[in-house]
Amino acid sequence: MLHRRLSALILLLAASTASLATECGQSPRGLPPTTIGTVQLRFVSSPAPEPPPSEEQRFANCLQQMGQVTNVAPSWRSFQTVNLTETMANVFEMTFNDVPVGVTNSMTVRDPNECRRNPAGEGRVTTGVSVNGTPIGTVDPVTGGLFFTLDDSGMVSSPVQIVQPSG
Repeated sequence: MLHRRLSALILLLAASTASLATECGQSPRGLPPTTIGTVQLRFVSSPAPEPPPSEEQRFANCLQQMGQVTNVAPSWRSFQTVNLTETMANVFEMTFNDVPVGVTNSMTVRDPNECRRNPAGEGRVTTGVSVNGTPIGTVDPVTGGLFFTLDDSGMVSSPVQIVQPSG
């Protein structure tokens, strides 16, 4: 019995050690090795006036749905919402040190000003976003998601074509 437990413990330690062998600049354990890079996301928000009183409820719903503050939901973080930091009036930024290199990444950016412009919407913006200084212009027309690719040198490009899922 003790021999079995000791064998199981040794096997568990060996598996744990092997899973930790991924280099820091590569993807998380369990995924094929992918180089990871750093990007500076910058969003310049276009101010919008308050919606008319007839749209107040829709505006409140939009704000609640988008999370009340300017944020981004990046694909490389399983679309978990990350609040952006306002560095100047209507300018929001965030540095990400965990962006996969050489693959198409996507993100959704949401802003209260977009809720003011379109109270019936979800606060998604498709303009005014740049990554490492490159404006992101490739937008999924259905989801409002923005797409970009990061290369090994930190250069960012927007893919030319978005492949829509079938079905």
